[in-house]
Amino acid sequence: MGAGVCSHRGQVWVIGGMSESRGKINLIHEIRCYDPQMGEWIRNIPNLPYPRAFIGAVECMNRVFVMGGTSYADSDIYSDELNSLDEVIYFEEDDRTWKTITPMMDPRHFVGAAAVGKSLFALGGLSSFQKEAIDEVNVYTETNKQWHKCTNLPVSLCGFAATTIPSILN
Repeated sequence: MGAGVCSHRGQVWVIGGMSESRGKINLIHEIRCYDPQMGEWIRNIPNLPYPRAFIGAVECMNRVFVMGGTSYADSDIYSDELNSLDEVIYFEEDDRTWKTITPMMDPRHFVGAAAVGKSLFALGGLSSFQKEAIDEVNVYTETNKQWHKCTNLPVSLCGFAATTIPSILN
């Protein structure tokens, strides 16, 4: 549960999440891709830098972006405490590594992720620090490589799906 999902290059990517084993919840750092032409799940993408769940995942500029989520407090894999993340990473296919961009303005998980042209949108979410849903929308633009505030959502939302709009608006 809690995996991020997006499509990329004709495949469905399932990223991170959490599972239960022997009564303990474990975060996942693996990526699995479903190839509809082959009709099977493949695992040929390097793991996330560290496990995380409840991320936003979206394809933008021919890259898969992973936004926010939750991970173990202080990167302690034995911790039972999870904290929201502000980190945004993308998969660089040329050297098959995960790279970071400017962090989101605030840490959040259950964040909606969308793209319009070359801009990333972080919509709503939940903060482990404020313990409440968020109505804020932030936009990352490739030209200035910074996040800025956009018009808020009409209501605070978390744990919802978002989608990408083709670049017809750019």
